[in-house]
Amino acid sequence: MTLTSEDRLYGLPVLWNIVQDSYQNEGELRDSEILPLALSALCEVLAQPFARSVRMYYLMACLNNLRNASSLHSSICVAVCIVEALETSISGHDEDGQDISSKRAVELLEE
Repeated sequence: MTLTSEDRLYGLPVLWNIVQDSYQNEGELRDSEILPLALSALCEVLAQPFARSVRMYYLMACLNNLRNASSLHSSICVAVCIVEALETSISGHDEDGQDISSKRAVELLEE
């Protein structure tokens, strides 16, 4: 999965790079407050409805990091944020209060 030019990124690539292990090795980032702030901001943006189109990209990036044993803490935190955002967007009822079937839930995830 890749990001397209149509995806609105809201600074996500910058925040994602900051929370990666490779970026943290530079300078004094490990001891600063930048890492927790960037991680918090990344999660906040991904939780917003307008970021729906890029959530799966970042979830896959988290899973790739976990597979490669890279940026473990950040990847777990971001993956949890994304899953929670997906759960929130699928509350079990649609706009009319009707129960959402599992098929409809999958359709919503793919949007």
